[in-house]
Amino acid sequence: MYYSARMARYHLSLTQKSMLYASKIFIGALACVGVLTLCGISNPLWAIITVVLVSDPDLNTARTLVIARVINTIVGCTVGFIALTSFGFTLPVAIITITLLVLLITSISNYPANWRLAPVTVLILLDASRNAASAQEEIHFALLRAIEIGVGSLVAMVLALLYTRVFAAPKAVIPTSNE
Repeated sequence: MYYSARMARYHLSLTQKSMLYASKIFIGALACVGVLTLCGISNPLWAIITVVLVSDPDLNTARTLVIARVINTIVGCTVGFIALTSFGFTLPVAIITITLLVLLITSISNYPANWRLAPVTVLILLDASRNAASAQEEIHFALLRAIEIGVGSLVAMVLALLYTRVFAAPKAVIPTSNE
């Protein structure tokens, strides 16, 4: 009884904001697949994940999320490439690398709030190279993942700008009394 009474408080409400958010992610995912497939990346999963992570119906929030994603991607890619070129991919290397990175970034004041994306980016890059046959191929796979994340961020920001212009609330017209 307690469970059903508690659940009665929650209800589904399909709002304009939820429709904008869902359509932005849908269009962003299609754009990422289209662009990256044309560039030879056949499974741009991380670009789509990035669109989901940084999309927001509000332009300012989307901008903040994209900036944080870019900062975390640069940090994660830098640390991931250093680990990859120095040690190659192994699970212990990945765990030690993300642990040291978390210690570093949580020690920096004013680092973006969603700092968890930096170690996740390291794991994305290192995992991309897991099945590589050579060190050169490891770097190639890691670069492809970095490109996907960049494209996903760019697509999300472009959509935020377009949606802000297309779906902007009409400005109130204040009547003048020139009679």
